[in-house]
Amino acid sequence: MCPRLGDAAVRSERADAIRLECVFFKIRRAVVQGKETLDLSRSNLGFVPEELRTACPSCGSSRSST
Repeated sequence: MCPRLGDAAVRSERADAIRLECVFFKIRRAVVQGKETLDLSRSNLGFVPEELRTACPSCGSSRSST
């Protein structure tokens, strides 16, 4: 395996962590401001965090985090 391939994976993980922090900041700000809608379409996260999948009552998910 190419030794530089691991560097790319580390950079990708760090970028995802930063994007995730930005998403949670946007969520907190929307709650504080009392907004009813939240647009995360430009977050470029590439996945929906597990915390959001389990906490979303309108998405029809009946899963609970334990």
